[in-house]
Amino acid sequence: MAYWNGLQASGEIESFEVVMLGAHGGDLQGFALLRGDREKLVLLRMTSDFVRIIARAETCLDNVGVIEAYVDGGARRLMETWESAIVDLV
Repeated sequence: MAYWNGLQASGEIESFEVVMLGAHGGDLQGFALLRGDREKLVLLRMTSDFVRIIARAETCLDNVGVIEAYVDGGARRLMETWESAIVDLV
């Protein structure tokens, strides 16, 4: 949390949310949603600090992963892309 607070304070991310999931039979127990400019987030994933934090998490936790997520306008644009692709197939 301190690391993400630092990223937010420095302007590298806009905000973050920590989400813990209830029991559901799957392996995902929770996640952190980092929000910000897409280009900044892509570059952040390549920094030595970020890679080190993820490597440390992997030594202590199961199923650690980092993945892109689409929310708000990004989710709408992705849905439009899927709809267009489906129309192309029909």
